[in-house]
Amino acid sequence: MLPHPVMKLLENQLRQNATNPRNTDANRADAAYEYAIMVFNADDPAEARIDSALKLLTFAARHGRVEAQASVGRLSEVFGRPLAASRDEEMVWLLAASRAGSTTAQRRFCDLDKEGFAAAMRDIRQGNGATCPLLNQLLLVNSRELRQAGGLADTIQSCLHESAITGNVGLLLEIPPELPSGWYECENVLGETPLVVACRGGHTAVVEILLSRGANAAHGTAHGVTPLHFLAAFDDDDIPGVASTLLKHGADVDKVCERELIYKENSDSPFGHVGGTPLLWAVAARNHCAVRALLAQGADPFTMERHPPGFSKYAFKESPITRAVMLHQFDLLEIIVGAVGDGFDLRKRFITECSGFHSQGYQALMHTLDFHPGFRVNEYILHGREYQYAALSCLGLLVNSGVDPAHFIGHSKPSRRNEESHPIAGACLSGNTAILCYLWEYQNGILRPTSKLWVNALFQLASRGHSEGFDFLIDHRDDIKADASCDVTAIVKTLSATKDSYFTIGVLRLVQRPGVVLSLADTHYIFFAAIAMDHFEVARLVQETHKISLTKRTGGTTLLYGLIAMSYDFPNMAPKISFILSLSPDKDKLFWNIGYLGNTGMTALQCAAHMPVEKRPASLDVFATVLENFSEPKYLNAQLKGDPSTKNAGYTALHIAVSCGNFDAVESLIEKPGIETNIQSCQGETPID
Repeated sequence: MLPHPVMKLLENQLRQNATNPRNTDANRADAAYEYAIMVFNADDPAEARIDSALKLLTFAARHGRVEAQASVGRLSEVFGRPLAASRDEEMVWLLAASRAGSTTAQRRFCDLDKEGFAAAMRDIRQGNGATCPLLNQLLLVNSRELRQAGGLADTIQSCLHESAITGNVGLLLEIPPELPSGWYECENVLGETPLVVACRGGHTAVVEILLSRGANAAHGTAHGVTPLHFLAAFDDDDIPGVASTLLKHGADVDKVCERELIYKENSDSPFGHVGGTPLLWAVAARNHCAVRALLAQGADPFTMERHPPGFSKYAFKESPITRAVMLHQFDLLEIIVGAVGDGFDLRKRFITECSGFHSQGYQALMHTLDFHPGFRVNEYILHGREYQYAALSCLGLLVNSGVDPAHFIGHSKPSRRNEESHPIAGACLSGNTAILCYLWEYQNGILRPTSKLWVNALFQLASRGHSEGFDFLIDHRDDIKADASCDVTAIVKTLSATKDSYFTIGVLRLVQRPGVVLSLADTHYIFFAAIAMDHFEVARLVQETHKISLTKRTGGTTLLYGLIAMSYDFPNMAPKISFILSLSPDKDKLFWNIGYLGNTGMTALQCAAHMPVEKRPASLDVFATVLENFSEPKYLNAQLKGDPSTKNAGYTALHIAVSCGNFDAVESLIEKPGIETNIQSCQGETPID
């Protein structure tokens, strides 16, 4: 993920592009869609942002953005907003998006008008198809150009592929049935046979004729994609029969292919997301009938996809089970678990799979914990605003099937890997409080984290804005064994994670619990950290609660001196200094002897005017801030006290500014009423001298 400030910057830029009338409508529609997706993928977007996102998503739909046409109606429904368009207008959008191959649009269309959807799909399949329409359009042009070449072989190949693309049975029947079966293995430019193309289009009648004439159901593309991989393209009623027929004609139920992105024309296209087996493709397409049919034919839900050469050996490989839980498809996962449970000991297989860090048991478990922020909008479309409970249902099913979350906590050999792979960490990354509560109580608290992991989890929740999970960890702080230093670390890390006062003030509850006593060093550490990170309200609360002394010296200098000295090297110190000076009504205590020049105590104004050995003065903002707070004559003309024989004895702030060459400070001082420019030092020097 991008850092939160970068995300906000990008989101604001997209919103500006979407609303700028000087941009073209197409560019505005693209920006509007991308902005809306960023909002819906965010953690718990505010109501105003939801309204803005839906408004711009509607604009994108009206200007032809397919993904917006497919999703705006459903997302408006999910967030309880009326769609800013008529139902007739939405149906026009859904038809257009369905023609473009959007499964989101097709499901929404079917939900709203089942009969109309069935009729539309019949028409769509006779054209460029309901899946990969752009690809089919290109292949159809290529096929017809091939036929115009005039050769017999070209004409036969063209007819075969055109009938496979369009589902035109009549065109296929024009080919003599006695044609040798080898003709049916002719490939298009993608390496697809007519049978592969017909299966991709879901043309049952064409598939049956091709198989009856000897087409090879095992013939796949160069990347291993076979006809059976497209089982989800068929009508539900036809799927069991097509699966059985393909397998009878030589299809391999567990054939593994590589990922083919050419089939992924939209973000929600049914194919092209994964490699792997036909079962994995059916799960990725979220087709219940295809999943049931393949499992009934003995498909293995554990077989993983294959990456092409060049992929890292550590790259994540999906299996049907891990894909089912990725979007928390409880129904699909339940089908898989139910089907394989009778065939072999699922618990034993799961336990075997859980033996390593990159095992499927680990992957499946961590996917249920929902830390895929880029998929959040899909979660809303699939499950509504209560998507957390879809994840919890999947987790419960996995646990009941033998996946033990405790396997991954690594009690015996703590390591960074064990910390990162801890289920509690996964739940906190996602902010899924329902799962966090479940895991916290799992087996009487066996998963409750170490103090280090608890601190890191709290940090993740604060940095991602997950208020419910944050409050849960604060409220259950006493469930884990940790000392006060853990609380101090948690407070400081939270301050570094966010500027949101909900978290920065809320984390102070840790040290407000009964019985918690902080050392003086700890309270000063929190106080200074809060100031350093500009959390002034937090610092004020800590100072008031713990009575922190602003004049306490460490190494002979006060906090104010330290901040002034830091301004030599760091910018933006003026607000911090201004805050410190605002905490005490007794300015004298903050002014005198805050640091030393040699053995002589310096005032705050002298320190700000002084240029150190590196010849860099405190910033002009810092000097101006100090001068504003100490502008009375007694402060302006205060002199260094010490051994009269020393060079600097009797110097005022103006003496020091002049001697150091800090001309900005000189100009600021001499403009102040009450400044005396002729005060002599112990050596008889005036600032003018």
